[in-house]
Amino acid sequence: MVSNHNPNVLDRKLERNDLLVRRNRHLVFAIRQN
Repeated sequence: MVSNHNPNVLDRKLERNDLLVRRNRHLVFAIRQN
């Protein structure tokens, strides 16, 4: 059960990190333009 459950959690964490990174890049880009 643990081995089956772990990958899903990791995938969700990676997806969350990806979204945060994209949002941060967008914010940095917007700040640089000002």
